[in-house]
Amino acid sequence: MLKWAIPEYCLPRDVIQKEVEAVKDLGVEILTGTPIDSKNFLEKLKLEDWDALFLATGAQESKKIDVQGLPEKEIHWGLDFLREAKERQQKELKGKIVVIGGGNVAMDVAMTALRLGASGVEVDCLECREEMPAFSWEIKQAEKEGVIIHPGWGPVRIETEGTQIKGVEFQACTSVFDKEGNFCPSFDSAQRKSLEVDGVILAVGQSVDLTYLPSELRIQQTEQGMKKSTTYSDRTRSPL
Repeated sequence: MLKWAIPEYCLPRDVIQKEVEAVKDLGVEILTGTPIDSKNFLEKLKLEDWDALFLATGAQESKKIDVQGLPEKEIHWGLDFLREAKERQQKELKGKIVVIGGGNVAMDVAMTALRLGASGVEVDCLECREEMPAFSWEIKQAEKEGVIIHPGWGPVRIETEGTQIKGVEFQACTSVFDKEGNFCPSFDSAQRKSLEVDGVILAVGQSVDLTYLPSELRIQQTEQGMKKSTTYSDRTRSPL
């Protein structure tokens, strides 16, 4: 994730390589090119040789949401957009771009879009300014570079003409969380705005892909797709 998701201007690859070498110098063995799937998981890792197993595969999938009018093509998702930009597969952007989301990925996406030629970039997110999950310094950096941020708005529909995106309609978000702190956004549909844009990038979070794990490990996940707890069903050694 450090290598392909975080933009080069934020984290140069030579810095990442130095960090990797520092970890290896401490005595950590790093095996690359060794994918593991559910069929050979237990055998490949030889779990009986270890006292504990720590899963740190990260949230490498772009979280998807359904928005009315969402086109099958001509739409970008946060992490995918950053990967393509890092690998120079993302074409130059033209016109005005709106980024939907308020986290660090959304800020990176917005600043990357400017670097790829967008004439203007706006960010709309559900959270109010104080609730935005992005680091405060990254929000300030985005604004310093010319990104316009509109907190407290959620997408209703994406307007298209043929395959071309023409705009996005938003409604005001009155609250993001319920009294227990759970994600449960509420909206005021009477407060709406339309934004004319040439492109939309959805950066509304990440999700975890645990398909490489065998079913007997009985992974329990939260609604957000994060691992909540694990149990090792057929051994008495340390749980995952």
